[in-house]
Amino acid sequence: MPSEKLPIKVFVKCRPLLSREEQKGSRRAVKISGNKTTLDVGGKETSFVFDGSFGPDVKPNQIFRDTVEPLVEKVMEGYNLSIMAFGATGSGKSYLMTGNDDNPGIVPCFNKTLFRWIDDLQSKQKDFFVTATFLEILDEQMVDLLNPHSNEMKVRQHPQLGIFVDGLSELVIRSSDDLAKYYEQGNRARKMGASDVQAHRERSFALFTLSVQQKDVNTGKMGVNSTVVMADLAGIEGVTNYKSETDTANSFKALIDVIGVLGDPKKKGSHVPYRESKVTRLLQESLGGNAISVMFSTISPADNHCQETLITMQQSQFVKNIHNEARVNVVCPLYKEM
Repeated sequence: MPSEKLPIKVFVKCRPLLSREEQKGSRRAVKISGNKTTLDVGGKETSFVFDGSFGPDVKPNQIFRDTVEPLVEKVMEGYNLSIMAFGATGSGKSYLMTGNDDNPGIVPCFNKTLFRWIDDLQSKQKDFFVTATFLEILDEQMVDLLNPHSNEMKVRQHPQLGIFVDGLSELVIRSSDDLAKYYEQGNRARKMGASDVQAHRERSFALFTLSVQQKDVNTGKMGVNSTVVMADLAGIEGVTNYKSETDTANSFKALIDVIGVLGDPKKKGSHVPYRESKVTRLLQESLGGNAISVMFSTISPADNHCQETLITMQQSQFVKNIHNEARVNVVCPLYKEM
């Protein structure tokens, strides 16, 4: 199938200034105006323009409707989709992706919308087979969040399956309730055994991945297969906060290296070091590969977080320069009978 060259869409989300930050004398150093985000660093303003910018008052479900909901139809057409949250720990990444009961995040909203489409298309003689995996990578060690075990897991590549984790549990999903249950189950598993949840999240990458396969009931021989990756990336403070020899620092350095080679005009044509870490290997299609990709760059408005915010904006600018080669994934034969 012919591919379509598409830039990665980048959206900025600035969280509110917290009361405890105000009590400690922090001031607002970020201004949002249209698609422009302006950062005041020591009296010097620096502006960045992205595909969209959302201020503190915009809820995650509204952001989903404005940015991701139109892309669910592309998943139904057979395109891969990648949704990534990028920013410092405490900048609102996990809240944006997960939300809460009153304000559901990107992932719960996507899950419900996906099954509304599936229910509608099933009434039009389409058959679906959906599976989910939930992987955490911490210090380059992989953890199966849906079925924790001590068995060895390896990143492999298959001519039809693409890049996958051998040994990672893949559960069949039959409803949006199933998806919600497994997503919540995986998030609970992320917190289990973590004596310091904040420190854990600083170093942890989490990839919730769906495989959506479909076929026409009348023919049954040809269909399309879409992979949806929803990634909550480790805190960008990993660039400077970790000792250079740690696996977490190496994972984040590899991610920054890949973004730099793909998005920095000065490095155009250089070798893309996807194999430097498990994270970059698994995000190979998301960054420069076969996927429609969206990155949410989350930032704090507080002036004492200016350095992390500046790094987030600079790296996001490189991401915005990256172009993917998205195509419809036609599979024949499709999958074993349900």
